[in-house]
Amino acid sequence: MVPVGPGFYPAIVLSFMAVASALLVLQDLMKRAPVTVEAGDMPRRNYRLVVIAFAIVGGYVALLPLLGFRVATLLFVGALQAALGRPRTMRQWLVVAAIAVGTALVSYFVFERYLLVLLPRGAWTGF
Repeated sequence: MVPVGPGFYPAIVLSFMAVASALLVLQDLMKRAPVTVEAGDMPRRNYRLVVIAFAIVGGYVALLPLLGFRVATLLFVGALQAALGRPRTMRQWLVVAAIAVGTALVSYFVFERYLLVLLPRGAWTGF
């Protein structure tokens, strides 16, 4: 059997996000030097976006068994892109959709066809 199962990809994504988020929070807490630049020059911290990203990953993990890998991955990539930088024009929305479809297809072919990992088909979709 293949040592990499269908839960590998979401677990890796969530693990990397958790580690990166923890490092960012730790880095923020360790900064004790006085700020000498003006407040307008400082990048705004957006902890709300971190929570939103974790919620999107959690939704992805929850939807995998229901919608299957291809549909859940497409929705995950599109939702995360839109959350990180909201598209404002139709062209930007089309780019988000194209990247989401491309990512879902490439990851499907790499995992299912190349690595021969059986990916979740989804209880609701059947494909």
